[in-house]
Formats: sequence, C-alpha cells, structure tokens
Amino acid sequence: TLVELGSSRAKNAVHTVIKNLAGFTAGSIIFLLIGYGLMFGRSWFGLVGTSGFFLSGGQTPGGGINNSLFASLIFQMTLAGVAATIASGAMAERTKFSGSLIYSLLIGGLIYPVAGHWVRSGEGWLSRLGMIDFAGSALIHSLAGWVSLAGLIVVGPRIGRYNRNGAPISIAGHNFPLLALGVFIIWLGWFGLIGGSLPQNGQPALGLIAINTILAAMGGTIASLMASWLLAGRADPRLSLRGLLAGLVTSTATAAIVSPQVALLVGAIGGLSLRPLGRLFERFRLDDPIGALSIYGINGLWGTAAVGLFAQEQFSRNSLGISLNGLLFGGGWKLLAAQTIGAGAIFIWGFGVSLLVFWVIDKAFGLRASAEEETRGLDASSYRICSYPLCDEFQKRQEVILAELKRVRELSALHEISQSMHSLNLDEILHLILQGVTHSIGFDRARLYLINEKERILECKMAVGIEQEKIKTVALPLDSEESVLSKVVSERKAYIIQDARNDPRVNPKLKALFNLRSFVAAPLQGRNRVMGAITADYILSDKRITKDKVDSLITFANQAGLAIENAKLYQELRLFNEELEERVRKATEDLKKTQEQLIQSSRLSALGQLSAGVAHEIRNPLTSIRILIHSLLDRLSPEDIRREDIEVIENEIERINQIIKQFLDFARPSKPKMERVDINQLIADTLLLLFHELVEQEVEVEQDLMPLPYILADREQMRQIFINLILNAMQAMPGGGRLKVSTAVEGSHVRICFQDEGRGIPESIKEKLFEPFFTTKEEGIGLGLSITKRIVEDHQGRIEVDSSEGEGATFAVILPVALEYYS
Repeated sequence: TLVELGSSRAKNAVHTVIKNLAGFTAGSIIFLLIGYGLMFGRSWFGLVGTSGFFLSGGQTPGGGINNSLFASLIFQMTLAGVAATIASGAMAERTKFSGSLIYSLLIGGLIYPVAGHWVRSGEGWLSRLGMIDFAGSALIHSLAGWVSLAGLIVVGPRIGRYNRNGAPISIAGHNFPLLALGVFIIWLGWFGLIGGSLPQNGQPALGLIAINTILAAMGGTIASLMASWLLAGRADPRLSLRGLLAGLVTSTATAAIVSPQVALLVGAIGGLSLRPLGRLFERFRLDDPIGALSIYGINGLWGTAAVGLFAQEQFSRNSLGISLNGLLFGGGWKLLAAQTIGAGAIFIWGFGVSLLVFWVIDKAFGLRASAEEETRGLDASSYRICSYPLCDEFQKRQEVILAELKRVRELSALHEISQSMHSLNLDEILHLILQGVTHSIGFDRARLYLINEKERILECKMAVGIEQEKIKTVALPLDSEESVLSKVVSERKAYIIQDARNDPRVNPKLKALFNLRSFVAAPLQGRNRVMGAITADYILSDKRITKDKVDSLITFANQAGLAIENAKLYQELRLFNEELEERVRKATEDLKKTQEQLIQSSRLSALGQLSAGVAHEIRNPLTSIRILIHSLLDRLSPEDIRREDIEVIENEIERINQIIKQFLDFARPSKPKMERVDINQLIADTLLLLFHELVEQEVEVEQDLMPLPYILADREQMRQIFINLILNAMQAMPGGGRLKVSTAVEGSHVRICFQDEGRGIPESIKEKLFEPFFTTKEEGIGLGLSITKRIVEDHQGRIEVDSSEGEGATFAVILPVALEYYS
C-alpha cells in the first residue's frame, strides 16, 4: 500500500488505502474459506484441491487444535493478499472501488489457489514435474504480474499518461519518502516470506537464504542505479527502489539453492532489465505506476528460469533436502525445462483467466472510473474526503486555473484557425475546420456534412479519426424528422447525444459504421442559410462532452459556416466562369468554321461557274474534232497503220469528255431522283460492271452482304458512289489484293463498307480527302470523293473513313432506311 501510495498522486491517496485494505481483507477471507481448500485439498488429477473448505481441518484426529494448519493458513492467506494488492497497484488511480473488490475476491478465491495447488501442494502436476519455486517467484510474483498485465490491457492508461501521438508523459507520485518507506518495509518482510517457505528441517539454511536475499536486493539496487546514472547522466531514485524489489523477486526462487555470488548476479540482471522493460511497455501504451510488469512479472519469470540455470546440489541439499543441479552446473536440461513449463503454465492461467475476469467486470459493473472522477481525483468523487486538506484546496484552485487556461488556449487556437480560413479552396477550409475541432477543442474524432440541395441529402465530405473509405457512402436524408442531423440543420441548434446506441434519432447505419457512443452535433451556419453540420465525439477515452466543449464547437462552427459559404460561392462563380469561357470558345470555333465554310462555298461557287464556262467552251471544239476523227476512220482501210494512232486520239478525246462531265456534275449537281433501291443488288450489278478491271488488276472481291431493307435513293448516283469507291480501292492496291464489300443494318440506317488492303491513308491528309480538287494521284483531278460525299449528304446520309498508314482503308456509307419500309 505504501509503495502504491507514494507512486500515485495526492488526490487518490484515500482511495489507495481503502481499496487495498478492502481488497486484502476480502481476498484473505475468500482464500480462508475456499482458496485454501483449492490449494491444499485432496488433489483432483493434480489440477485442483477438492477438500478442506471453510476451515474444516482445524482439529486433529484426536480432537485437538491443528496449530500447524492455522500457521499455514495465515502464511498462505498473506501471500494471496499480496498477489491481489500488486495487481491493484498496477491499475492505480483509475479503477472503481467496486471493481477492485471483485477482482481481489477472484484472485484470492480462484486464480492464486489453483496455481498454488500445481506448485505447492505436493500433488500438483507442476510439483510432480519437478518444478522448484522456493518462495514464490512464479507462484506469487510472476502470477501477480500477469494478472496486472491483463488488467492494464482492459482498463487502459491514465488520462494524460500518453499524448495524442502516443508519446509517454511522466506522472510522478506525490510522496517519495512514503514510496521508500514501503520498499524498506517490504525488504524487511521478505525475510518472513523466505523463513515461512523453509521446510521444518531447513532452519540451518536460514543464514544462506538471508544473505542471498540481501545480496540479490543489493545487486538489483546497484545495477539499476548505475544504469540510470550512465544512460541518463543522473541517478534515478525511483528506479533504484524498483531495482531493489526486482532483486528480491529474483531471490524468491533462487535464495535456497544458489551460491551468494550467483544471487548477487541474478539480482543485478533483474535490476538492469527495468529501464529497457519500462521503455518497451510504454511503446504498447501500458500504464503501470508501480512497475508491476517489470518488477514482478518479468523478474519473477527470470528468477524461476535462474533456478534451472544456476542451482547447485550442495545448496539445495542443505536447504531443501534434495539434490539439484542447473544447466550451468552439469544438471542438464531437465530442471530448466520443468521451470520453463511451469512458468509458461502460470502465465497462461494467470493472464488468460484474469483477462476474462477483468473484461466481464468491465462490461457488467464497470472497472474504470469515469473521466471526470479520474480527473478530479477518486478521493473527492468516491469518498468526499481528502488526505491533505491544504493540498486539496490548492488542487481545487489549480483545477480552476488550469480549466480557464485550457479554455483560453482553445479559444486562441480557434481564433488562429478562423483567421486562416481566408482561403477560397473548399477542401482546404474543410480540413482546417476538422483540425480545429480535434486539435484545438480536443475531440478525438470529427465528421463534416454538407447539404446537397439538388438531391436533398447531407453528404459526409471529410472526417478526422475515421478511415476515409468509410465516409464515401454516407448520405443522410435532409428532410427526415427522425434524424438528429436533420434537426440540427432545420432547427439551427446544437444537439448532445449521450447514449447514441439507444437513441432512435441516430441513424442505425452511423451507429455501426462509426461505433457511436455519445457525440455532439452543431450546424454550420452561413449568412442566411445553413451549409451543413459537424459532429464530434470521444472514442479513445471516456471523456464526457462538457458544456464548455459544446460552446467552443458552436462558436467555431458559426465561423466555419461563413467560410464554407464564401468558398462555395467562389466555387460556383469559378464554375460559371469556366462554363462561360467554354461557351465563348465553342461559339468562336463554330463562327470560325462557319466563316471558313462560307468562304469555301463562295470559292467553290465561283470555281463551279468558271468550270462550267470552260467546259462548255472546250466541249464544242472537241465535238468537231470527234466528228472529224470518225470521218478519218471511215476513210482508212482496216490495215492502215495510222488507224491505231487515230483510235488513241479518239480515246483521249473521250477521257477529256469524262473530265468535263465531272466538272459539270460538280458545278451543277443534279437533284436526286428518289426511288426504291435494293442496295445489295446494286452492289452486285456494279461489281459485275467492273469485273474485267478487277480481274485485270488481280483484285479479289469478298462479299458479306446481309439482308437489307430497301432505301429511297437515286439509283445512278448510288452507282456512281460505288464505282468511285471501288476504283479508289483498286488504285490503292496497284499490285492486287483483296477488297471486302459488306452491308449491315444499324438501327434505322444501312451501312455499306468498302475495305481494301492498300497503303492506307496518312493521318495528315485525312481531313482533306473530301475537299474538291485534292488528290494524291498523278492523273486524278480530285473530284471523285468530293462528289461522293455530296451525293451521300443529299441522301441524308454520311460517309466515314477508318484508316492507318500501311494498314489499308475502310470507307463506310451510312444511309437512312425508307420510312415506308417500317409502315
């Protein structure tokens, strides 16, 4: 009790005394009534005692008083109480009185007695295995350490022991002399522990055991003192006292069976282990004010293992009347194995059962005091009494001052963040708001919801303390009268939900998704409208949501709402500007394109008129020349060698006539004469017309003509389109190749494709293909595709080109199906 008292703060001194007093008393009574029978009763398969309950062995068979039983009872009862108070000290300053009383009963009535039966009864399975635990390094101390570990995991660290980043913050005890006095009393009492552990014929070895106990304690003290001096540059008084206790714990198993030199070494190793063990436990956020894990748990384990390493026959025979040698003194692995198995079994039993016990206590009754009780001090909250009246008055004033200072710091931090919210970037502002709620006001988590007016929902846009993946699907109905967030928005006021799990106003999906217990929600108010809501809660601790926190959140939320409104207005303006710029750009491009088309149209119109005039003037003399040529041919005999030259002239004149015809077709296009046309039949006729040219050029035609509805078209103009495209394909394959002609129905249109295996069309000239007079052929005039495109468009269709250089080309003509076909 004194060790725990000196290691804790003054505001918990009364609680420490009363808790240990009640725990020791209750644990001792339950041990006398039940635990002693479980520990020393008739063995059931070496696992547990089944007789001797309720002091039933208090008389000898002859009717006398069984004094030896009562002596054993008082000794073992004390040890059971010690195990309970060690665990109590590890969980100091945060456990409820009721919780500590319950676990003291379970330690004294179940956990310690069952393990004691295995080791001390003589019939337990560990004692039969050969495990040696002279005065209880494993049974008392390491068992108490493992119970402490289970309790620390369930109860968690004290408020303020670790910061938000997990870095440890030292919490010093209020009275070092009390701590030192407690350690010295324990040292003195240790001699009673080792004396009571000796067998009746072992009194001659008391001197050896006493000197080993003293040396182990000294070794632990000096080793821990020197370690702190060398590593930290100064001696650590608290660590030195803990080193003394660690040395004593190691001696509890070894004092009767090792040499004084070994006792000193084993104790020194125990003292050296304390500093690194403390750092290790802090990494796991374990808060152990008295160092129970390192002093009792780990060093109890070390003392148990040391027996298997350092036991010597002359000492064990002298003290215990049995011959033992450890591994380092020729005894082999047997003893070390027994010690290891025993230590492991005690760990599994002590830690496993305790973890279950503490968890049940926490769920059923509550193991830990509330955050408010812990902060104020358990003396004032539980007993309304103070150990040090002057200190209590000072503490009250200090709490008021600290609360005010904390409030000022919060408001200052919120003001700074509010001043930083001049940014017009919405995401940046949302991040600053959540940072203010968590870092400055002090909540563990925060979630920010914005109103989606279009869909009438509240969308969770950003969160702190929650995985971002979880919030992506969170969308709550804005007009729901049963939703607390909807009420926050509609009523424009904050709500505090103390029991979210049982409150029907809280969305069930949010309860499960965010593990909600209690939270506060406040509206984000703009100038004339609510922008959304913000919720905040505690999840890493049991802090209550106080009025000061709510006031801070409301004040900050009002500033945040204005900043969000400004950012959203800017965002809307920016989007409008971008949309306007896009419209202007598109209108400019359309105007430019229209202007180019007008210019092109004017040029083509002028060119067409010129072409028509030139063609007319050229055609008249050509007609005269053609008549004269026919006259000359009639006069020449068939054998005349000049006949062949004149025929060449006639062919060239015909070629000029065809060119003139193309000019006239382009300059004065004729209106299509619409009639029902079977496209597949027209393609077959066209291919037959060009059969000789295709064969001569070694072009193989593949037809894939699907059944088609008829279309309304000018048959001759369609034939002209097909001829132009087929001739172009042939010219693209001067060395021969395959031409695939296919048809298909696409909705209300038919698609006619001409696919060649030619050179393909370079990307640079694709856009110019259909321009008049553009050609890549030496003999062409560049009107074929232009006329083809115009005819297709006159038929309300379109023409498409798909080609890559070196991979052939596909020309597709898409024409509408005749409406009468559907009717």
